[in-house]
Amino acid sequence: MLIFPASLLEHILVLILSIYDEEQYGLRAIRHGIDGYLKKISAPEELISVIRKIVAGGKYISPMLAERLANTFTGKVSEKPHEKLSSREYQVMCLIAEVKSVEKIGELLSISPHTVYSFRNRILQ
Repeated sequence: MLIFPASLLEHILVLILSIYDEEQYGLRAIRHGIDGYLKKISAPEELISVIRKIVAGGKYISPMLAERLANTFTGKVSEKPHEKLSSREYQVMCLIAEVKSVEKIGELLSISPHTVYSFRNRILQ
């Protein structure tokens, strides 16, 4: 998942079209300030409607994601452990799951192996 600097998001509108489940990436994307998150399998009419809404200054999330957010705030649904990770910790976890070596992870993320070990320890906690 791409992480955009806040200063960049102030000047552009961001709509993520994804094959991934909203529950997996949608919440994380919203926390990072995107304007909309839509699955690629959505109807073309819905895509057009969402684009119009975002261009008009609104935000878009699906009804399912809105319900998930509401339940999170009311305490009805607790966050899953991986949802509590920072974006960088989540990236490291995904690369570990892909059976990448510590050295390769460091190289891919431009961080030292020692930093990868630090992230791994926080993930395991």
